[in-house]
Amino acid sequence: MKAIKIIFVIVSIAIVTNAFAQSPKCENQQNAFLANKELKNAAVGLYAENITTGEVVLDYNSNVSLTPASILKLFTTSMASELLGTNTRFKTKIAYSGTVEDGTLNGDLYIIGGGDPCLGAERYSSTYSADIFDTWTEKIKEAGIKKINGNIISDISYFGAVPTPGKWVWEDLGSYYGSRGFSINYMDNTYELYFNTGKDKDSAVLVKVLPDDLELNVVNKVTASSSVSDDNTVIYRGYGENDIVVCGTLPCNKTEYKVKGGFPNPPHYVARTLYYRLRNNGVAVTGTFLVSDNKYEGENERTVIHTFSSPTVGTIVNYTNLVSYNLYAEVLALQIMRKSGKSLADYGKKFLSEREIESEGFYPVDGSGLSHFDAINAKQTAQLLKHISKSKYGESFISGMAVAGKSGTLKSYKCCADGKIKVQAKTGSMTRVRSLAGIITNVRNEKIAFCIIINNYEGKSPQIRTVIDNFIKAVGNN
Repeated sequence: MKAIKIIFVIVSIAIVTNAFAQSPKCENQQNAFLANKELKNAAVGLYAENITTGEVVLDYNSNVSLTPASILKLFTTSMASELLGTNTRFKTKIAYSGTVEDGTLNGDLYIIGGGDPCLGAERYSSTYSADIFDTWTEKIKEAGIKKINGNIISDISYFGAVPTPGKWVWEDLGSYYGSRGFSINYMDNTYELYFNTGKDKDSAVLVKVLPDDLELNVVNKVTASSSVSDDNTVIYRGYGENDIVVCGTLPCNKTEYKVKGGFPNPPHYVARTLYYRLRNNGVAVTGTFLVSDNKYEGENERTVIHTFSSPTVGTIVNYTNLVSYNLYAEVLALQIMRKSGKSLADYGKKFLSEREIESEGFYPVDGSGLSHFDAINAKQTAQLLKHISKSKYGESFISGMAVAGKSGTLKSYKCCADGKIKVQAKTGSMTRVRSLAGIITNVRNEKIAFCIIINNYEGKSPQIRTVIDNFIKAVGNN
């Protein structure tokens, strides 16, 4: 009996000691944060660890899987950095089958996609050219081709046919941020609608679409509203691939107000555009333009005329995290799945486990965090950031993230206004979801890896952002 009592006392002491040791360093700030009225009915996960000292700074519901929104991109971009390599570039090739005789190609001309998410993007014009179709036309002519007895084909066999994500919300699918990515992407898969608006409740007038050869069938239901100060429209896909319905409101008295939508079929558009560009520049084409996912057994079956190389994976990763670009994250996810031969969830769990990061509770269904079915927890996210900070690519990765008060999606945050702390982080937001994860450099110049995930908060977005902003400042100044 005495031995049992001794064991009981020892176990009790161990439990109490462990509980005490696990108390977060910023417990007062944590409790004050959770007491905010905006979080009364919310599900909240918090975790932070001081990388410099090893202390647990925050810990609340840290193992509960919650909808993360765009901080899921941290997993996609870190996996891409390690699996694909930060110096890797994706190729887009122009090639032909058959033979060229007396200026005539007896065969087909191919645009061979390699999953480059940036092809034709204006921000990377120096990487490609001012107009990729002019470059391709010039290279085809330089190859001695004056006539093509065949078709212009977008070869999408690299990824194959990419289905529309079944767990994305319908109202997101028509927007520029709802592009799932393809083997061939073009101009960020984004088109622009321009509206003139008048007085309150007046119908907005659609004045132009760019590119102007996209062949969209637009049903315009947009009105002007004095109660909005920015874009409050939704683009819905119609029954046909090129059918869209634009609903919602825009600010009053605007001229050529821009609304961005997502290309319905970039590979098809690229093949069609090259087809007509060639014909308009003296290269006859007897066939048509089409998209194919048929695989060729070897490159020797086609002759490559020209190759565009993308920016490096490291560059793409940094831009993805800085401005939270969904398309780039989705294409990186496709690249990860193609190279690993696994689903994103299966590879992600393997990736985390091999780096001694908790993999349970990791449930990604896409690469960008656009789906409400995505779920991760705060602890594994902070642990991932700790791992990244110690990796060979960590300095570049973290320096590429948004800086509070200065850049990207953190530009409006004020937590670093006094210059005492620094925050480099990834934001996440969607309906009733707010998240933030990154690195705080505190007042003692110590590095803190942290993650905050909030689901189903009360109030408007600016209110919850202010709550998070004040909390981060308090933690950094503790």
